[in-house]
Amino acid sequence: MKKPTFDENELRIIAMYDTRNRKTAIRDLRPVNKYTKGDEEINALVESCLYKLWRISDEDFTALNLSAYLYDEEAEE
Repeated sequence: MKKPTFDENELRIIAMYDTRNRKTAIRDLRPVNKYTKGDEEINALVESCLYKLWRISDEDFTALNLSAYLYDEEAEE
C-alpha cells in the first residue's frame, strides 16, 4: 500500500491541533467533524486528514514539517 501524502491544506489543519504525536493529532481532530458538517469542503478536508493520519506511521508523522504551518503571532506584528 502506498503511503499517503498530505497536501498543504491538510498540513495546515493538522498543525492547528495538538501535534505532539500522531495519536494525539487524531484524538484532537476527531471531534471537529461534528462542527464542520455544514461545510462540505472543510468536512472533506478534516476527513481526509483523519484517514491519512490513521494510515501513516508515528515516524512518518514526526517527519511531517508542521512547524511551517503553525500560527506565529509575531509574524503578524
